[in-house]
Amino acid sequence: MCDLMDMSFKFRTTLFCFIMFSLLVVVSIPGVSIDKLGDAYANSVVEEHSHFYYNGENALGAPDGEYATIFISYTVGYLTLDMGEEESIIGGEGDDFSVIAQGNYTILVGNNISQPMTMLSFGINNQSFDLSTIAFNEVRYLRVEYGGESVSLDAIVAFNYNIPENTLPPTDETSGFSVGSFIIFSSLIYAAFALVRKKSKITM
Repeated sequence: MCDLMDMSFKFRTTLFCFIMFSLLVVVSIPGVSIDKLGDAYANSVVEEHSHFYYNGENALGAPDGEYATIFISYTVGYLTLDMGEEESIIGGEGDDFSVIAQGNYTILVGNNISQPMTMLSFGINNQSFDLSTIAFNEVRYLRVEYGGESVSLDAIVAFNYNIPENTLPPTDETSGFSVGSFIIFSSLIYAAFALVRKKSKITM
């Protein structure tokens, strides 16, 4: 009896290790992701197109109460943010994004960082904006520009934005092992083990 219980424990442990190792292998295959990519926030500061600011990294990601500061020196300061490749804000129903900030500012947008940006609107404090007011269906870059007093910028929050599609391996005969196949395979192994264990109990 004890030997059987010991074998059952060892088998469960081995099975668990096998499943975890297999999952690690699957998600390490290039191009495999078990989640969709993309988010609603700015990913990076475009430093070569930003002037007279500090703590620019505080404007990245979700709102957290940490602020980047945009100020004036011999000319107005501005901070240019990149929403990310294939993560552009897109025009949709109602407002498309919100600026979480304190102070007065001007919002400019664009898709080609080497070209002049287009003014979208003036803003004050936390405010939402709609791309339909200008001739843009989507924008990747946003510039927040000093508007009369120092601007504290916490985050850009998109309501409508692109999400890159999941990239999974093909599932034809020439493909590797897909995530779905792994889940099915693991489930079958576990079900077989449960059946064997049940029969062992009946025999005892």
